[in-house]
This record gives sequence, structure tokens and C-alpha cells, in this order.
Amino acid sequence: MWGKADPVKLLTITIQGCSVFTEEYELRFEDNSAELSLYEGRWKFDDDVSREDCLSMRRSGGEEYAQALRELLRKYHVAGWDGFHGHNVYVLDGEQFTLTGETVGGKKLYAIGSNSFPKGFREFVSRLRSVVLSEE
Repeated sequence: MWGKADPVKLLTITIQGCSVFTEEYELRFEDNSAELSLYEGRWKFDDDVSREDCLSMRRSGGEEYAQALRELLRKYHVAGWDGFHGHNVYVLDGEQFTLTGETVGGKKLYAIGSNSFPKGFREFVSRLRSVVLSEE
């Protein structure tokens, strides 16, 4: 589990539906600050569209903002998702997700699912969306 000794440095969650539309959240933590970006679009499928073309919103802040994002990671036990590999064979279309990341200590993080998600996944993503799109 990620503790105070080895916090997350980078975390990316990519969600893709059968429509090839991609939604991606990227969290970057520096010493006493954090940045949360949301990308939405088809950059993985359209050669003339880059990921940066699909940047919907980027928010950054200092220590308080970083702490709030780290608290979300703890609340939804995102650390426990490392190694998750779920597949629901009963759903033909739907959503897939990939989580990649790295801790300050260099540990690589990876989880993947196809119509199968770790506990709290949808709530966590919904909270990230609210944070990045908030007016504050």
C-alpha cells in the first residue's frame, strides 16, 4: 500500500467506451503541489488529433490541493487497485479502464479492467471529474 514513505508521483486513469471516445485523468504530484488534468476525445484513434488537443481542463494548486487529492486516493483505497485485472465476459460492449502510475520511490502501478472495476472506481472517477471541473 502507498504510505507516507512512498506517495504517488504520477497516476493516470484512462477510460474508453465502445464508441472509441477516451476520457483520461492524470494526477501529477510535486513536492508541495499537484496538478489534475482531464483529456476527452479520440486522440488514440484519429491520427490528426493529439492528446493535448483533447485537454478539457487542467487544475493545479499548492499543498492544500495536493493533500485533498491524496485524501481522495486514500478514501477510495486506490492503492489496493494495483494488480487488478478484471473482465466481465457477459458484457459485449461497455467500458474498459487502465490505471498506470508511479510512486516517488519508483514502484510502478498498473490495473486494467473490461466491464469490471475495482470497488469504488466509479465514485473515485466521479470525484476526480468534480474536482477538475470545479470553478474553485
